[in-house]
Amino acid sequence: MTAMIDENVKAMYMGYFSAFDAMPAKDPELQRKINDWKNRVETFAATISNILDFYPKYMESGLNEEYTTLVSQLYMQDNASATHATVDTDSAAVETKTPIISVRNFLEQYRTAYDEIRKANYRKRTEKAYENIFAVADRTDNMIEAQTILEQERLLWKIISEDCRDVFEPILEATDPLYEPIYLATKFNYELYLHCECDEEMTYRGQRAPRQINLLIQPPLTRILFATTIVLLAMKAEEYRYKFWTLYQKGAMDNARKNAATALVIRDKCRRMLQLLKESFDLTFDDLVADKHLRHLMLAPFTPLVTLGRYRKTLPPAQLEFYSEIINEQILPDLTDEEFLLHETRAILYKNYESPDYDEKIKRIAKENSMNLTYYKYEDALDKQSKSDFFDLKEQKNKKTPNLDKF
Repeated sequence: MTAMIDENVKAMYMGYFSAFDAMPAKDPELQRKINDWKNRVETFAATISNILDFYPKYMESGLNEEYTTLVSQLYMQDNASATHATVDTDSAAVETKTPIISVRNFLEQYRTAYDEIRKANYRKRTEKAYENIFAVADRTDNMIEAQTILEQERLLWKIISEDCRDVFEPILEATDPLYEPIYLATKFNYELYLHCECDEEMTYRGQRAPRQINLLIQPPLTRILFATTIVLLAMKAEEYRYKFWTLYQKGAMDNARKNAATALVIRDKCRRMLQLLKESFDLTFDDLVADKHLRHLMLAPFTPLVTLGRYRKTLPPAQLEFYSEIINEQILPDLTDEEFLLHETRAILYKNYESPDYDEKIKRIAKENSMNLTYYKYEDALDKQSKSDFFDLKEQKNKKTPNLDKF
């Protein structure tokens, strides 16, 4: 089974492929090398799960150097007419001049990738980085001097660094700042590229990044674990206690006792979590409720309404009053088992409202409120393009097999 390739990653390397497609090789051996390179690029792309990893790993793999060599060979074949042989009839000596690639033609190998970048219509820094490369042809006609400029001014590196900024900034802008683990990790990666000056530095920083990110996100992850676990246990304790009373009133004493025992076990687990929270972090449940980064997660978050979760469907904020009453009045106090089971809960327990029409409505509102951000504009454009390609493909199929759908 062929591994699935991320569409964004595919869009990146297809720019390189189209350069070869637009200029087929005349030499079968050269075409074989190009096809082999394409296959290895696709195999490499299938290992990339994060679009931000593509360029750094692509450069490290050596595939970029091979790409430059193959493109140069293609230009040499097109300049073959410039190659000529002069024969000295007296000595039968043959002089062959090697075709020369102009700086401008050499830099044109980046044109197709540049055109693909422009289609995104938001990667402005990357566009400028490519334009700076093309501008080298206006500064010199000497290939060695051109290569020196590219190296000294790190122009090829800036394609990577600027594109990473173009990719990270919209993601960071669209990421929910209240969900700290993802937001902090994204911000860390974004700032990492801001301070890198070369591929070697990026490799070094990239190798250290996983541990640094782990240290950065562990505190908020720990608080999230405590907050969500405590409210879940509080809700379960109330749920089993309610079952106990329902069964008790019906006279089903055996099942009533089982549910009473379960409610008491859950109460003890919740109490131990609260004690650990206080002893290890000097925090109370009220401290967790006061944390804006945790409140929405304690309200039983369901499926995010938009990518990256800036909008979520949750329970009403009044649900926090229910949790506070259960924890502060029933679980933490030293109540006997009987007192706990007989305690009356005043606050309301809310449940998820299931309605396809309502869910569709709030998803639409969330999307409309997100469309001012670059990430969602680009996501919407990709979605429309994907649908357009699907219907174009279906139309072509219908023309070839007009009775297939009817059949």
